[in-house]
Amino acid sequence: MRIGFIGFGEAASAIATGLRESGVDQVYAYDAYRSDALQHRVQQASAILVDSLQGLADLSELVLSLVTAKSALPVAREFATYVTHDVVYADLNSCSPKTKQQIAEVFGQGKVKFASVAVMSAVPPLRHKVPMLSDGPGADDFAAQLMPFGMNIEVVNGEIGSAAGIKMCRSVIIKGMKRCSSRLSWLQINWVSQNRCWNPRMLPLET
Repeated sequence: MRIGFIGFGEAASAIATGLRESGVDQVYAYDAYRSDALQHRVQQASAILVDSLQGLADLSELVLSLVTAKSALPVAREFATYVTHDVVYADLNSCSPKTKQQIAEVFGQGKVKFASVAVMSAVPPLRHKVPMLSDGPGADDFAAQLMPFGMNIEVVNGEIGSAAGIKMCRSVIIKGMKRCSSRLSWLQINWVSQNRCWNPRMLPLET
């Protein structure tokens, strides 16, 4: 299998390294921002750095986009102009459901099967085994091709962007719980100070 990465920062290189160690034949990487750090990540992942997005499109059977939320749509538009064979394009960026839908519209019914992916946790140290949700016309292919290499992918039924919506809702709930925890911690400390007593069991909750 030939997997291409658009953007090769910390998350992409961690996933790529895990996939290579799990038996993926070849990993290609394209990143618009060249640096010594990029070269190090490419070497660490045993990947091949290509000079252009077109080159990546020509070489890859499956493409993972890990750029920025702002760049996700423009990158997809450029990539679409280079596609000459069937390919699965998975967008792993933290975009809104609307942006995921716009990317799907770019590819339409052509040679690209689009998978909208939500990465549900920090990538390191889980690397390629980080939990992911996926939807869209390419979601089944995305999961089928990568799960044999240990990737943790759950396909979500629903419209394109459903996985991103679930991630957004989860984030709101977790932030709300942290605020409640912080508020309860403050109330505990205030009660102890007002009553001038101390009980080790009344330690503030972790935030």
